[in-house]
Order: sequence, then C-alpha cells, then structure tokens
Amino acid sequence: MTSKKLAALALALCLVLPAAAVRADDSDNVSALVKVAQMKQGSLPVTVTAYGQVQPAASAKESMAALLGVRVASVMVQTGQQVAKGAPLLTLMPTAQTRADYLLAKQLAERTRSLAKAHLATAADLAKAESDLSVLQAGGAAGPNTIKAPYDAIVLKVDAGQGAVVSKGDALLELARPDGLVVNAGIDPGQAMSVKAGDAVALTPFSVTAAAVEGKVVLRSAVVNADSGQVPVQIDFPAGKLLVGEMVRAVITAGQKTGFIVPHSAILVDDDGTIYVVQDVDNAAKKVAVQVLAAHGDQDVISGDDLDPKAPVVLEGNHQLDDGTKLRLAETQGASSKGAGSK
Repeated sequence: MTSKKLAALALALCLVLPAAAVRADDSDNVSALVKVAQMKQGSLPVTVTAYGQVQPAASAKESMAALLGVRVASVMVQTGQQVAKGAPLLTLMPTAQTRADYLLAKQLAERTRSLAKAHLATAADLAKAESDLSVLQAGGAAGPNTIKAPYDAIVLKVDAGQGAVVSKGDALLELARPDGLVVNAGIDPGQAMSVKAGDAVALTPFSVTAAAVEGKVVLRSAVVNADSGQVPVQIDFPAGKLLVGEMVRAVITAGQKTGFIVPHSAILVDDDGTIYVVQDVDNAAKKVAVQVLAAHGDQDVISGDDLDPKAPVVLEGNHQLDDGTKLRLAETQGASSKGAGSK
C-alpha cells in the first residue's frame, strides 16, 4: 500500500471513530422528563351511581274514593297543591237515589229502636240498622259533605271534577304525605350486592343550580326488574328537599377500599387490556400491573403484588416509557424529587 493510501485511510478513521463515540454517548444518556407523585396508603369510598325519580312511597300514598253515589258540588284543590291537615278538599252532595236510601235507612233504624224497646227486635237487628245508617251518613247521604285533608298532604291527582256524578268506589283524589317521598332508582346487577340498607347517598337533581341532598338507602331489592334489567333501589331523604317527579342522580357510598392511593393520571392500560402504572425505581421506569379497587374524584386506590411502596408513580410522560428508561424529574407531588430506591 502506498504512503498516499495509508494517509487517506488514517484520515477516514479519524473522522468515523469520533462520530461513533458521540452516538454511543448519546444513547447512554437518553432520558425522559417526567412528573411523579408518591404513593400513600389509605382508603377511598366505593361508589355506585344510579338514576331515578322522586315518588311517594307506597305507604305514603292514599287514594280517596266515593263511599256512595254522589255529585261533586265543588273542588277546592288542584293537582300538585300542598295542603295542611284539615284543609277542605272537595264537597259532595248525595244523588237522589242516595238521599232516598238514607231516608229509608233512617226510618228503619228508628223503627228498629222502637221494636227493640218492646223486645220485638233483637240487639243484632238494631246494630245492623244503625250500622247501615251510619255508613250512609259517613258517605254524605244526609246532605252536603266536605272532605278534608286527613294529614298534611300533597295532592297528586284530582280524579273527579266539579259537577261530576260518581258511583260508589269511584276515585276522587290521590294524596301523598310530604315526609313519605323517596327516590326510586335502579342499579346494575353487577354492583347490586355491594349496596345495602343504610348506605349514604348524595342526590343531585338534574337542575343545573340544584345542590346535592343527603339521603340513605332504605331498600335494595334482591330481584332484577324484568323490564329495565336493573335492581330497584329505594332512597330516603329529608322532607321538603326534592319535588315529586324530579329526576335525580344518586351516588351511593357502598363501603371503603384500602390500598395505595394515586392520582388518576397514573393509571394506564396497555393494548392487551392490562391495567398498570409506571414507577420511578432508582431514576428508571418500571411498569407494574395493578388492580383499581376504587375511584373517587381524581384519585384511585390500587393494589399490586409488584408495587414498590417507596417508589413514586409517574404522572406525566408515562405513556411512552419502557422498562429501564432513564428518568429526569420535572416535579414530584407529595415528596422530594429524588427517585425511590428499589426493593
């Protein structure tokens, strides 16, 4: 090889070797800028969300029916009105036939009393005659009869308008006790077993400006509703807080879960559906599979066999990290910005 060729080869080596060394040095110093947060042991509430409507409980609702054939002389209330105990609701007048039945029963009762005094009628005969008369009187057969509210009530429905002629057993009014309203809601069968009577509930009306109302579960059914596919839940709340028919969102607190509490941004899911977090172990990334036990607000409580209790979790920049990626810390929440030691 000539001296010129040797010189050229030496020059080429001088140019190539430094470049290769630079590339190797760059590879060794690759790192990712991330934000981390320390994990901490704690508990979060397990919540179940349901949607429902305010309705009277079955025990708080009453339908008032005509005891006799009568005509509605006047109606003093309307649907949706709230009335005090003793307030007049409607006035009934007996029909001609009812009035005739009353006069006949009155005459029969008087005659039976006379016969009983003369020992010509039994005590049972007298009791029946007086009972028949009493029923007619109670139903308004003697004359105008004003029906009054038996308790503080909400008028759910007025079935008979003024001037209507109704027969015995026909509906007149439907009432509900204001302190007997509940939210009837439905929950997913998969969550139903975690809900029990006494669980606290936050009820939020669909109205934008409405504040949440505290309630509690009074009944969780053990049967799935065939029509909705959900499990019925009944929720009690303080009187005067919600309106009949109002739609609400119910967040039921069904116990607590204990584990490591982390910000929700630490939770990732890979292509296989595995839930994991990335921990900072000696300033290097480590993926760890976890289970999310509960979520509340922007925090989750997690568990995992391979979690390092001392290693913080990566919050930002965690999606692109692989095991072993070197980390540079931009910020640490709840601890110093130094990486935790490995197990």
